[in-house]
Amino acid sequence: MRKSTCGWEAPINSAYREIVAPEKLVFTWRWLDDPDWENLKSVVTVEFVEVEGGTEVRLTHDGLPSGESADRHEHGWNGCLDKLQAGALAMAELKGPGHFSWNELHSENVDGAVKFYTALLGWEATPMPGGMPYTIFKKNGTEVAGLMKPPMPGVPPQWLPYVTVEVADTAAARIAELGGAIVAPPFDIPNVGRIAVARDPQGATFGIFQPEQ
Repeated sequence: MRKSTCGWEAPINSAYREIVAPEKLVFTWRWLDDPDWENLKSVVTVEFVEVEGGTEVRLTHDGLPSGESADRHEHGWNGCLDKLQAGALAMAELKGPGHFSWNELHSENVDGAVKFYTALLGWEATPMPGGMPYTIFKKNGTEVAGLMKPPMPGVPPQWLPYVTVEVADTAAARIAELGGAIVAPPFDIPNVGRIAVARDPQGATFGIFQPEQ
């Protein structure tokens, strides 16, 4: 018995045939409570194709017992993909302007921080591509936080949350107008975006992030 991504209990039998991360999944699919499927194993292929602005999911289900079965499965898979798309759009909105989008740890003891958080939370730590002295923490392949040495001497170990903004320079000017302070003026990080570090009038430090378009 498997719980489907669409939320219902599915009495099926399946096994992976091919896993090509992060491009393709191939697995068998057989219903256990339908006599038409007693000696049949269909094959599902899911491909993840990079396209401009995101990822396209291509799903093919071969070896179905009849045209009627194909129609039912097309309806079911389309429903699952619609929910997947809706979830992706919701996550994109959650990380849009005005939302927290990144967490960054500043620590002189990078090795010690890696050892602690990987053991505590099951994170994986990988160097950021491009040679920049920056560590990416991942959970199940998803990026969750970053780690670097403090950008200025004398800064104590701390977590720095980032909030997404539409234009970093405009947000920095507005922070100053509202009585805050700019700790690090806006600057560009290639292939990432434009960031700045600020302090609110009460003394709390936070970052602002303008994603690269």
